[in-house]
Amino acid sequence: MATKCFSPSHKQTTINYRICSENEFYEADFPNTNQHSPKTACWYEATTPDIPIQPLPANSDVHHVSLKSAGEAVIAVIRLAQPLQQSKCFSDKDLLGLLLNCFVEEPVNFINFDEYESDSKLSFKQTAVVTRNIRDTDQKCLVLREESRARLISVHLQGLDSNQEVKIHLSMYKSRSISRQPIALGIAGTNYYLSVSGDASNPILQLEKVQSPDDLRYISSGDMVRFIFYKSGQDASSRFESAAFPEWFIGTSQRTEEEVQMVCRRQDMFTTFMMI
Repeated sequence: MATKCFSPSHKQTTINYRICSENEFYEADFPNTNQHSPKTACWYEATTPDIPIQPLPANSDVHHVSLKSAGEAVIAVIRLAQPLQQSKCFSDKDLLGLLLNCFVEEPVNFINFDEYESDSKLSFKQTAVVTRNIRDTDQKCLVLREESRARLISVHLQGLDSNQEVKIHLSMYKSRSISRQPIALGIAGTNYYLSVSGDASNPILQLEKVQSPDDLRYISSGDMVRFIFYKSGQDASSRFESAAFPEWFIGTSQRTEEEVQMVCRRQDMFTTFMMI
């Protein structure tokens, strides 16, 4: 850099500029070992308004700024001129990474509760009772027949015969499932309730008379589970699966005046009902 030397005047200041030679400019980085090399300098004068500047003699010894220092200054200025990078927000992914580093995965043993289980551990507590007419998707009604034994049959009814249709009491039980509702199905005005018994390969649906409907308020023994069905779907499209015999559903025949029975994966039977 050029060394500036100043000399004062009364109202104006004359600034003398001395331009150093090339050897002097690089002398701070590469000292000149030749003490006898000639030094050339050029002088310029300029007049400026009177300002409080302390003049320096032309022959004063001024420290020269090295090329390395000048380069570092330029780099610093460039870095300061660049915008600061936005800090990254702490995200859920970062939190998950911290948790995974803190905890060690270990095997967990658990018991899967099976709603199809029909042993003494399975229990049901009644919460409500509603009364509905139940018809299959073929619009057949349910009718009670008691000639030799009590039976429930599906019949197409019209006109005055419609009064033969029975109403069904649906006893609701507390459920641990959000998709299936445990229920018991009883014939209104009687003590008959639908139950399922027999062999697992061919369970039989029957009307069983109980001493009192209160006997079914709380079911805890495995034998009493025969009265429980799992209702799935909405009122306009419901299915009734036996709790004692999983995958067996209440079904009606395509023919009229046929007894209601248990069905397992048979396409020629109606297993979907409407509750009215």
